[in-house]
Amino acid sequence: MTRKPLTIFTAVFGAVGAILLCVTAFLATSTISFARTADHATGEVIGHVKRMSCSNSTTRSTRSCSEVWAPTVTFTTGDGQQVTFTDSVAGSPPSHDVGESVDVGYRGPHDARIFSFWRLAFPSFITGGLGLVFGGVAVLLFVWLRRMPA
Repeated sequence: MTRKPLTIFTAVFGAVGAILLCVTAFLATSTISFARTADHATGEVIGHVKRMSCSNSTTRSTRSCSEVWAPTVTFTTGDGQQVTFTDSVAGSPPSHDVGESVDVGYRGPHDARIFSFWRLAFPSFITGGLGLVFGGVAVLLFVWLRRMPA
């Protein structure tokens, strides 16, 4: 096998890894900023909003969709304002039952989230993990290419 295609492949993997790690840094910084500056309240799940989660099949040209449910939460801010929002994270089965109490972090009535470690950190874990995999493969290929005879 020639070196040029492997070198290009290594560079692409390294670039993708670097981009993913930069996205991770942005997500983590944004999440930490939200966690530090958000006010907290106890909210109540009052319902669920149905969403469709669709994906394309890799083996066939079909599209499969399934129903996922995002909790709708109501809470009262520190100044007495009643706020209702639908969380951005949806799942099947629903992650919270109607009537369940949840911790809410908010920085105003239009920036509220269910405040839990996994809901806040999960995007950073996914992009960081992928960045490490892509970057690790690039480093291993780079070392292997350096040892490969010309």
